[in-house]
Amino acid sequence: MTRNAFGIPISDSLCPDCNAELRMVEISPNVTVAQILHDDTCPALAAAEGGSK
Repeated sequence: MTRNAFGIPISDSLCPDCNAELRMVEISPNVTVAQILHDDTCPALAAAEGGSK
């Protein structure tokens, strides 16, 4: 099981439609954001962006 920056378990399946990856990125000291990177062919990503694939 994957854990977030606080050690709390999160689902290993970030997206039910693709093999999305999770990256924790420090954008400034003591400020970290989570980036979910979807596959280019992901229908969930296409829907979120207003298109379809």
